[in-house]
Amino acid sequence: MSKSYFAIGGILGIDPGFFRAGVTYQFFDFEGGRRGGKAPLALQPNDNAVLVLYDRKDPDSNMIHGAFVFHRFQINLLPGRRRTAEKL
Repeated sequence: MSKSYFAIGGILGIDPGFFRAGVTYQFFDFEGGRRGGKAPLALQPNDNAVLVLYDRKDPDSNMIHGAFVFHRFQINLLPGRRRTAEKL
């Protein structure tokens, strides 16, 4: 997990499920390829996006933040240059 890449994925569909709710999602990997999958999501999402963690060498091996209900993880942003509207 520490070497996983992450992307924001869009929710395509929500399955309320009888025992377990889930979502169908898509995201774009580091190379720009369209990927996706189905995964459980404990709570009904109010948003239209999920955080997707994936292996850069095999983007089809991915999971969304809802799969980490019993785990704690943290994402840190690296300091760097940010482009402002004047510089674009």
